[in-house]
Amino acid sequence: MAFKCSACGKYMSPQDGANVTCTKCNKQLARACVGIAVGASLMPSWACPVYKLKEKRCNKDTTPVKPSTMTVANSSEVSNLGEEFRCFREEMRQTREEFRAFIEELWDIRNLVSKCDAMRMRNAMRCESSRTRSKLSWNHKSNMALKDSKLKS
Repeated sequence: MAFKCSACGKYMSPQDGANVTCTKCNKQLARACVGIAVGASLMPSWACPVYKLKEKRCNKDTTPVKPSTMTVANSSEVSNLGEEFRCFREEMRQTREEFRAFIEELWDIRNLVSKCDAMRMRNAMRCESSRTRSKLSWNHKSNMALKDSKLKS
């Protein structure tokens, strides 16, 4: 007969030794679910984790109780908090204005870079045009000199 593990709900066979029975509530559990290795011996009074949670615990009045660390703030601290909040809001407003000015400066710089790039492109085109004219002029002069030398000979 197959048993169902009370912890995981999977079916298990009693022959392979992979299950244990709680000595208190008689629930069947897989050894893997309760962390007990196959073949390991159990204490005669072993109880499953579910039973241990339900088991009543004794009241130990000798256990020291940690005092509460929360205290009530007095009114002067509350008013200081309000003043700090107002100062913080003013600082945030100033920071926001500075940030907006910074963004405007970045846009100005971006526009200047774009203008410089356009001027560089125009100058590059002028230089290329000038080189082309120089080559044409030099070719024309050398062709004329060649024609003159042929005519003289």
